[in-house]
Amino acid sequence: MARKITLTGNLTKKYAKKTAKRSQRRVIGRILIVCEGKKTEPNYFNAFKRINNGVYLLDLEVGGGGINTKQVVEEAVRLKVNAEKRKMPYDAVWAVFDRDSFPANNFNSAIAKAEAHGVMSAWSNEAFELWYLLHFEYRDTPMSRVDYGNAIAQHINASPLYTSKKQYSYVKNSKSHYDDMKRYGDLEQAIANATRLDGVYNDARYANHNPRTKVYLLVLQMLGRDEAFNRRISENLR
Repeated sequence: MARKITLTGNLTKKYAKKTAKRSQRRVIGRILIVCEGKKTEPNYFNAFKRINNGVYLLDLEVGGGGINTKQVVEEAVRLKVNAEKRKMPYDAVWAVFDRDSFPANNFNSAIAKAEAHGVMSAWSNEAFELWYLLHFEYRDTPMSRVDYGNAIAQHINASPLYTSKKQYSYVKNSKSHYDDMKRYGDLEQAIANATRLDGVYNDARYANHNPRTKVYLLVLQMLGRDEAFNRRISENLR
């Protein structure tokens, strides 16, 4: 199970200070991210806690528990409903999961269920590593999870910025993926590549959309570049 998110007194204090921050045009954006994996995705998204996007103060909650596609959406919905019952709703709730080898119906229904409950899906087909690879190249043909790791390693080893005598090897649960992508890859290229890839498909047979990833939408939100999200949380100041 994904870890249970516990709201603290600090969060209440932050909300109490919103009026004082009005002149700075900075508000608190509370984002809940429930991940399928225990470490890969949480490690990456937790790194965003270190950045200040200049638009709003990011209050990020990330949980992952090695649960399957259906369960990650159910957990996201549960935590979203519980927060609303406590009168402290999140500004955005995301479910992060991969296609992997899950049955097509399970994958498609998970996306549909998330949408029906107001949960955003940062899904990847077939693996989260596609998002990393897009930092280096545009890819529109299927590739296995292992091949993704090998391709990422090849790009990093070929980078003039990589000066270690030891060959870089992709390690799935490494805590350095955010920093590695930032140093050796190109985030703007990844966003552009993911956007381009997203435009290839125009139907709801998501399990057949390989490769494709929606992770870039979550990244844009955390970077303060989701204008609709920014407008919505700014209304809390009024």
